Amino acid sequence: MEILGKSSGREIRRALDFVVPGLLLPVVALADPASASLALRELSFEELANITVTTVSKREEQYFKAAAAVHVITGEDIRRSGALMLPEVLRLSPGVEVGQINSRSYAVAMRGFNGTASNKLLPLVDGRSLYSQRFASTIWDIRDLPLEEVEQIELIGGPGGTTWGANAVNGVINIITKSARDTQGDLWVAGAGTYEEGFLYARHGFAAGQDGWARIYVKAFQRGDSEPVNVADNNDAWSQVRSGFRYDRASRDGGQTTVTGDAFYSDADQLSSGLPDVAHSSGGHLLARHLNTLAGGSQLRLQGYLDVIRRDSGGSLSQADVLDLDLSVATPSAQSTTYAWGANYRLSRLEDSVNSAGFVSDFMPVERWFNQGGFFVEATHQPVGSTYRLTAGTKAEYNDFTAWELMPSVRGAWMPNQDTTFWAAWSRAARIPSRFENDQSLTISTPGSLSRTLPSPDLEAEILNAFELGWRWRGPQGVYVDASVFQHNYTRLVTNHTLPIVTPVEDDHNLENLGHGTSRGAEVQVVWRPQTWWQWQAVYTYLEQSFAVAPGSTDTALVQVATVSPLHQFSLRSSWNIGASWELDAWFRSVAKLPQPGRLIPGYQTLDLRLGKQLGHGWEISLTGQNLLEDSHMEFRFFTVRAAVARGFYLRIERRH
Repeated sequence: MEILGKSSGREIRRALDFVVPGLLLPVVALADPASASLALRELSFEELANITVTTVSKREEQYFKAAAAVHVITGEDIRRSGALMLPEVLRLSPGVEVGQINSRSYAVAMRGFNGTASNKLLPLVDGRSLYSQRFASTIWDIRDLPLEEVEQIELIGGPGGTTWGANAVNGVINIITKSARDTQGDLWVAGAGTYEEGFLYARHGFAAGQDGWARIYVKAFQRGDSEPVNVADNNDAWSQVRSGFRYDRASRDGGQTTVTGDAFYSDADQLSSGLPDVAHSSGGHLLARHLNTLAGGSQLRLQGYLDVIRRDSGGSLSQADVLDLDLSVATPSAQSTTYAWGANYRLSRLEDSVNSAGFVSDFMPVERWFNQGGFFVEATHQPVGSTYRLTAGTKAEYNDFTAWELMPSVRGAWMPNQDTTFWAAWSRAARIPSRFENDQSLTISTPGSLSRTLPSPDLEAEILNAFELGWRWRGPQGVYVDASVFQHNYTRLVTNHTLPIVTPVEDDHNLENLGHGTSRGAEVQVVWRPQTWWQWQAVYTYLEQSFAVAPGSTDTALVQVATVSPLHQFSLRSSWNIGASWELDAWFRSVAKLPQPGRLIPGYQTLDLRLGKQLGHGWEISLTGQNLLEDSHMEFRFFTVRAAVARGFYLRIERRH
């Protein structure tokens, strides 16, 4: 298999020249037996059986026994990875594709369909959706958050529509932030480097009444330009300031209340082509959640949030206001058959005004109020003392674009012993059209030609039927294996239809649901802890895709969707404690080529190294080198401007008290 794309033997040897010495270094450094008894600080999978997740079904369950391709990135994984931006952290998990486009933009997807508009991935923060119904995508630069606030990230490969509704098609990412109770005191972080020109983070946690805790924070950073490839200067540096808070209260009757909020402002340079030189974004959110135990032991979860985004990018003015309400109830887990049910409602106000050089985009209407909501029910059967568990459920959800969508699922797990879990699942998911597809008239004018894409209000939802199998195993001597395979069958995929040419220079299009296809693959994670002070993690992802259009379709782009996701991805990460206060982390990644016709992105290999030192009295200092194997490499391409990810270094200083 072409894990390294078309890398030459010389490139492989160069990668090994960097990796092997780094992997052997701690063996020498740890020759002192006295240091061998030091356990790594809170490394992931310390106690696999005790890790719980809530993203699969909105209720706590053991990660090891979950009947889904769920993976967990812990806060300690994030700290020791050396990553500074959220999309970069997601590379730690199997099944995730991350391509950096330029200084501020990323293409992030799971199980294919990657791009700036990855419309089949649903990202969340504490259950708050980051998905934009305007473009059916996630704008990652305005969805940044301090990584120091993250407790863990739960990633589900495959559909999550039964729990989370429409657009949870190929995967769900839920970022769980830390309780205010666990972040008391002060934390100060400062750093700078070649690409990360400067960043600051300050947090203060304090008691708020007899049963309450709170924290406030502020984060600011400045990122430099990306490495230009085909222009003199990408002119894409950007900066952001974000401030937020969290409040948690635990009442004496067992109830838990959480309130979070933040606000941000961001400036981003952009290439000047008759457009403003700086794009501005601002916004924030306010979320409230209450958990309580009802009579009879059922768990009630009630959550609501308001999310506001304002963006001015090159003459494109957009506003998005979202109000979301969610209710769920789950019967006691001690029963042999448990039930969960719930309802949700979301009201969005989307307003757009676009008029830029080279193209004109009109939304009709300019302001759209969009309703989305429905209900779900789910039943789980696991007799007391049995080794199997079966779960079946469905969600029926209404939206203003396609009316009702049904998203059922059936999942089963078999645990023949405490160290082994087999699971299988079938799910149906739906991706509803975006405002861009439904309402927008886009005209692109170039010398000698005029191309127009017309509104397509008759589009139906894209449908996925997914089949999955998985296996988890805890072996001797700190070995852990998590593997899954899947096949996704897609129907009603959106295609582009060319209308009869009105004039020799005019080309009109609209959109139809005439595409179909399949993707199949495997995701494997192996963790090995040979010593208490040394841990390895290997991750491999295989993805094969094939798409076609129905007879009569004029679309030529859908078949190229498979070329924007790598066939193979591999990473190897190792973490060591050296003596009583030093940490050394190495992270090697290999990504296969993206063979887009005329837009080939070669396969690449990277190596990140992090050296950390605990100085005592709450002080920590670390030096991180990123992309050390070459001066720069491309990861993803957006239109004609190409940017590369360059080698970089940064120094980080932290103080806790």
